[in-house]
Amino acid sequence: MSFSKYASTNSDTSRGQDYSGDYSKRSNSQIFIGKLCSIDYEANKSPKMDVVMFKPFLKSFEIDCSAKGTKQQTAKQNPNAATIYEGVRMTYKLSIEVPAISRPDAKNNAKKISKLLAFLTPAPDVGTADYKQNTFFVSMGNLIQSGKYRARRSITNNRNLVKYGLHCEIYDFDVKVDTKMGFFEDTGAIWPKVYTISMTLHPQEGIEPNGNLFHIKGFTEEGGYATINNKAVDIRTWPFGVR
Repeated sequence: MSFSKYASTNSDTSRGQDYSGDYSKRSNSQIFIGKLCSIDYEANKSPKMDVVMFKPFLKSFEIDCSAKGTKQQTAKQNPNAATIYEGVRMTYKLSIEVPAISRPDAKNNAKKISKLLAFLTPAPDVGTADYKQNTFFVSMGNLIQSGKYRARRSITNNRNLVKYGLHCEIYDFDVKVDTKMGFFEDTGAIWPKVYTISMTLHPQEGIEPNGNLFHIKGFTEEGGYATINNKAVDIRTWPFGVR
């Protein structure tokens, strides 16, 4: 299955061209956001997804990896008591600008944002149970990825996005219109020239649905990456694709 029109890097060039689409495509730095419609897919087939793409005009980018734990209970409360480890919470926070160089470009941006809002609010009585889950794959070169993006890769289809994109949930989605930059006018409508989109990504433990590799499992007492039955379960290259 090929990408939808909302994942295209093409834009209207009849009224000017800033070449940002060409650059982001050559550098593999586009931001792809794919909504996984079903987690039941065969390994040799492209999964059913809806995808939107934005150019990489990052305003802010942050990765937080916070260990969680509780203090051991003792007969006499000890402020220095050992902490019982309960896992790690991984969070990405990013904000991107979505500018337009022409009225058609602005209308296309509005369509993408509307599509993304629809991804986040699936109809409660429509579709499969899997589609109702807040399950996404997000990719931006080696900055947002599964750990498998260890060399230059092109995200050209759904299967690529599942393999190299970050398996995550999306929360705190926010859209702001930059009113100072103004609007394009159309018959009976106005189209913002610049949006700012912010969101929080919560990576899932597994890099793929039903997979046996994880973004992070940490080190064992022996000092090596975590294993199960002597088989590595930590991808070892999350978050930036280096080992």
